[in-house]
Amino acid sequence: MQVLIPIGRIKEVNESQNVNKAEQKYIEIVTEDDSEFWFVGFLRYEKALKHLNKAISMANKFWKEKIIVKFLDILRY
Repeated sequence: MQVLIPIGRIKEVNESQNVNKAEQKYIEIVTEDDSEFWFVGFLRYEKALKHLNKAISMANKFWKEKIIVKFLDILRY
């Protein structure tokens, strides 16, 4: 199964693990419309989480800069 979630639609990322099996770790992704997606089975869980958070941070920065530039363009007119 393949799931595609636009990075700009992600509201939050949560870490979780099975209380009975600490080696079973999950990543929960919550989107802007409050849909929840749970992912499990990462070979390198910490690395996957780090890169996901980095991608979200970069996307947020990009959109924030784009909005500011657009706002400044509007002010010029």
